[in-house]
Amino acid sequence: MLENKLSRDDALKEQYQNFMTEYETLGHMQLVTDHEHSLTLCYHLPHHAVVRDDSTTTKVRVVYDASCKTPGGPSLYDALMVGPIVQQDLRSIMMRTRTRPIMMIADIKQIYRQILMDERDTPLQRIVRRTTRDAPMQTFELIAVTYGKASAPYLATRVLKELANDECEHFPQAAAVLITDFYVDDLCSGTTTVEEAIQLRTQLDALLRKGGFELRKWASNEPQVLEENRVLLSTVDLNCT
Repeated sequence: MLENKLSRDDALKEQYQNFMTEYETLGHMQLVTDHEHSLTLCYHLPHHAVVRDDSTTTKVRVVYDASCKTPGGPSLYDALMVGPIVQQDLRSIMMRTRTRPIMMIADIKQIYRQILMDERDTPLQRIVRRTTRDAPMQTFELIAVTYGKASAPYLATRVLKELANDECEHFPQAAAVLITDFYVDDLCSGTTTVEEAIQLRTQLDALLRKGGFELRKWASNEPQVLEENRVLLSTVDLNCT
């Protein structure tokens, strides 16, 4: 079905191939040899390309379907525990943020793909693909946490909490915000002064880098916060109509 869809849209096919090539180049998936494939109990994830015209970064993303049933058995999604909620609810985060004069938001780039899975579990995250219809089919293992699994949000948020606990002595302000002001990969926080906002942003960038994460798409209602870093381009209008 995916190949048929791509064959009807050359632009989509090119973007899909670019996405998957980047996935492999960055080391987020690895090729499986025939020997490994024959000896390992595994699960193959169907996948398809999704177009997001409103995205400011990647217009085409690949979504993996862990809810696909196995012949006569459950899906991978069914077999996984969801895990408890370790972050505060979104309403509390937003209401608390609006009580502060200076607001700042950002998100973590590719949060799931920065978290490696135990190698014993990666055979349960296999996909098959090929570059053209004439090319041989290849099997890959996704070696990082994968969107579409029941446990993915818990694994990602639990890693952020552990990172905050590990680095709280070095980045106390940022560690507290990482625990209280993140909703999955989205930061929504605020401070009283510009100086505090700049310090918080600097600490958050440094803290997240300790875990291999990158904060991006920064925005604030205070231009001075954005001017401190060339990558901060957006502003937030907090005026209610």
